Amino acid sequence: MFGPYHPPKWAATLFLAGGCYLAGHVLAAIAFLRADLWTLFHLNDPDWLAEYPREVNARDLYLRHYFPEIFWEVDRRQRVATLLWSSAAALLIGWLVFYIFHPGFADVVIWTAILVFLDAVTMTSYLSRARKAIHAAGLAIEEHEKAVRESENAIHATGDELRFIIDAIFRAVELAKPRESQIPPSAKPSLQPPLETPESAGVAAAASTNPNSSSPEATDI
Repeated sequence: MFGPYHPPKWAATLFLAGGCYLAGHVLAAIAFLRADLWTLFHLNDPDWLAEYPREVNARDLYLRHYFPEIFWEVDRRQRVATLLWSSAAALLIGWLVFYIFHPGFADVVIWTAILVFLDAVTMTSYLSRARKAIHAAGLAIEEHEKAVRESENAIHATGDELRFIIDAIFRAVELAKPRESQIPPSAKPSLQPPLETPESAGVAAAASTNPNSSSPEATDI
């Protein structure tokens, strides 16, 4: 296969792996050529491009920045779709090349180059749209983070502000202490029970000797 060269087995394996990798990209480009060409006819229709699944838009990039996990299923399905389309292109091209037309190696190379070139023409427009979407998403992310920082600064006090508040509390406590010491003892509320007078002592003794006459209402009845 590699004659007249005889590379070692590991080099031949690497060469074949690289060839398969390159062939996979070529087949994917050929498979999605129709979809890429179709977007060229809708460049002036932003609503259609916004709904097209293969199109990059600013809203998706904004959500990917904060919630990347919600796109895991979409990314997985997109990889599966790329593999399926590439496999279909490989089978179809293999059938046309080996069973129908039987072209030579030079013909296969030139037709492959033409198809890849057509897909590369659409790639320039796609990169331009993707760049605009990235810039729009970046501005939205900057505005969101700026709003978050402003709200945090409005809620949380800085170190200087906290020290000022604490000093003000201590000064208020120190100013209140002398005012309490200046209050005369007679003005302060007394916690001692009232003194017992002779009249109250006689009433208490009479109530203890005659329980039925403990209240004026009882005597009247």
